[in-house]
Amino acid sequence: MISCDSEINSSQNTTDSDAINIQSGKKQTVGSGAKSIGKVTVGTDASVWDSDIPRDDTEGIYPIGGSGQINGEFAIAERKGIQIGMRIQERREGTYEASGKRVGVYESETGFSSGTRAVWNYDWHVDLRNAEGKLAGKTLGDYDLTLETDIAESIFGFNVPFDLTFGDFNNGVLYQGSFNPDFGNDTFDPTLEATYSFRLVLTPKTFNGGPLAIKVQVNVTD
Repeated sequence: MISCDSEINSSQNTTDSDAINIQSGKKQTVGSGAKSIGKVTVGTDASVWDSDIPRDDTEGIYPIGGSGQINGEFAIAERKGIQIGMRIQERREGTYEASGKRVGVYESETGFSSGTRAVWNYDWHVDLRNAEGKLAGKTLGDYDLTLETDIAESIFGFNVPFDLTFGDFNNGVLYQGSFNPDFGNDTFDPTLEATYSFRLVLTPKTFNGGPLAIKVQVNVTD
């Protein structure tokens, strides 16, 4: 048994019961932004994904946390030593198998894992520690990190696509999280069949360069 709902890595100190979330709402267009530059691999490990790695605010290490997290089945985009990734996993159980080529596709079930929580979580991963060339030494403060999704129109009042760092973690070089679509979302219905998409985009802000992006989708059926 594992815990898939990590504490959000911020000064807001939110937990499983009140973590920053995506609220269900009108469908959005996902993946219509600038073309991503980088190599994409589906169904692979992230560079690191381990509950035992301690958070270190001084060094910009904001890992997944939680307990018993399992690496694997990520959709990963890489360029010059930096890596971003997303996946869908079964809450408190483990990974789903990923299919697809440039988009990670996952299958999940309708229903509840506990309380009002959906069966599945969506995870994200950003690792800048091994950046090369002009990307070396950069932190999250040098980028815009945005999440596009069709699961909501806004997140805590922030219109989608929104800043996944919420203006925090400027010194971050490792930044990870796992959220349930129910978090803070009174209108999300885990019993409905639907397909949801997520696209994580890392775009240079303090220097010139193209965006790096990765997209996943989950087909939720009975």
